[in-house]
Amino acid sequence: MTRTKGRIVTARRTRGFTVVELLVVITIIGILIALLLPAVQAAREAARRTQCTNNLKQLALAVHGYHDTNKVLPASKIQYGSNSYTQILMPWTVAILPYVEQKALYDLWDSNVSAPSPGADNGNRKVRQTHLPLHACPSDRIKPGMLIQPKYQSGSETVMPGSYRGVSGRSNGWYADCSDKCGTFDWGTEYAPLVNNGRMGWRGPLHIVYGQVYHDDFAALRDGTSNTIMIGEFHLPNEDTGRANFWAWSSVTGVVMNNSWNLRAPLDYAQCEIEWPNYKCNRSWGAHHPGGLNWALVDGSVRFISNTLDLEVLMGLASIDGHETVQAP
Repeated sequence: MTRTKGRIVTARRTRGFTVVELLVVITIIGILIALLLPAVQAAREAARRTQCTNNLKQLALAVHGYHDTNKVLPASKIQYGSNSYTQILMPWTVAILPYVEQKALYDLWDSNVSAPSPGADNGNRKVRQTHLPLHACPSDRIKPGMLIQPKYQSGSETVMPGSYRGVSGRSNGWYADCSDKCGTFDWGTEYAPLVNNGRMGWRGPLHIVYGQVYHDDFAALRDGTSNTIMIGEFHLPNEDTGRANFWAWSSVTGVVMNNSWNLRAPLDYAQCEIEWPNYKCNRSWGAHHPGGLNWALVDGSVRFISNTLDLEVLMGLASIDGHETVQAP
């Protein structure tokens, strides 16, 4: 106490936080952050998925633009020889470039040589190595501008990856391992079994054009444009960048098979190869979205379809004239 002009003034002590109180405050802040973080991550993924949906929408509308001009759907790729890896002409992703405001890039492409070749004045290489945000889903693990060497490509050629593939059709499996209803419509050496056993209706909207398999138009989609998937997601695998999808290369299409890994292979590629050998996983789909992936249908709509969907239903959606009584979920 102090005396000031006859008055007694009592000094007050300033009380600080105790260690226990400080720990309680830190704990509360930690709990709030733990509660908030998943919500923030969910909001970010929702935004990424929305952007991915918009990309697919633009690609689907570009296919419609191509059809309006050429009166046919673009081929996933046009094969002109027996080598299904190198003798490939313009893929569908390049064919639709004028309809996504990329006419200048389209003009660089040399359609008189195989897609993996450099082309006139290295034009094909320039296109293959160009990063287009339209082909990159934000949820994919692709780093913008990251060039990758394809796993089965000789030499040191690098290519720009992409997140989307055209649907070439349905199949029961790789033709060398399956005695009936096998083969795919995305590789020239594998489509013959399906053609020979009368499964031509199992081709997809963006199939390979080779031999007896020609371009289709909308009239050929007798299963219905709202019940046929046209473009799906194939995100960069976690463990093997060399198996990525490449937007202007040969791996721009895929087939839906009766394979339990069909929607998950990009997320666990090594295990898929163990259970389904002989490169079956090369024709799979998958995305880093929780629970499923986006598909663009021929009518231009985009659906998010669960990766637990019955594969028979998904296979039915992948064919244009298979007469399957299925509807898109």
